[in-house]
Amino acid sequence: MSPPVPAPTASRITSRATRGIARRAVLGTAATASAIVATHGVPEASAQSVPVVIKALPIDHANILAGSRFDFRVEVAGAQPDRIEVTLNGQDADTFFRGTNAIRTNEVAGKSGEVTYRNVTVANAVPVAVQVIAPVGGRSSVDTFTWTVLRMGAGQARNVILFIGDGMGDPTITATRIVSRGIAEGKYDGFLNMDRMQYRGTVTTSGYDALVTVSANSAWAYATGHKSVVNGMGVYEDNTKDPADDPRVGNILELAKRTRRMATGLVSTADITDATPAAFAAHTRRRCEQAFAAST
Repeated sequence: MSPPVPAPTASRITSRATRGIARRAVLGTAATASAIVATHGVPEASAQSVPVVIKALPIDHANILAGSRFDFRVEVAGAQPDRIEVTLNGQDADTFFRGTNAIRTNEVAGKSGEVTYRNVTVANAVPVAVQVIAPVGGRSSVDTFTWTVLRMGAGQARNVILFIGDGMGDPTITATRIVSRGIAEGKYDGFLNMDRMQYRGTVTTSGYDALVTVSANSAWAYATGHKSVVNGMGVYEDNTKDPADDPRVGNILELAKRTRRMATGLVSTADITDATPAAFAAHTRRRCEQAFAAST
């Protein structure tokens, strides 16, 4: 079992109020965090009133499938980037992600710091606590993010077919039932075949930046179990300008090929590079990058 995350000392932690401001700024919208990176910059030792904004990707409360591949990234605005400390379940990130080297960058020169680990995995289905410490002028801001790691089922299906009716939520299904079967005295005259299936579930597909979703990030929710931003597919949004270098998350087709050696394919009545099918193959922050999607 992984060791517990050690509690940082009081002298190393900023006020809870400041941490709350930072967390709300990050989780409210990724664009807000990027704006703070560009605006505040790294404060001098005498300018400690600027809150340190810490962003971790995958995001807080993410669900991760044990054995799946993903990129891990931390972005810190308002702190010295070369001194960012990252631990997972009490281990430094280099030890936790054995065999993977950290990439440390300054996307906004002198104003932000990033630490990135590419193509990593969590092998065991245990909760993961990510702790980030960002020193500023002799004091430290600390934030903690938690992930739920789920175990892959032991069984193996011979074939899996996933049908997606783009935009087919409960209102559309209800309208279809009424039109095709009829309704009288408040009761349906019949039910759809999907109504009679043994199992039925509901998936919420809102992005972490907006309640109203689009095909790209809602299909990505189906493909990975992760939340993304509007127009993003296969990635979490970072603070870079390049829409193709954002932190990636492996999807179910990639997982099936890598771990089960299964043949996979996509069939669509729309363009195969359209957002819904492309979310099962491409990794980009902008769904309009259809030429890039086709090349992948």
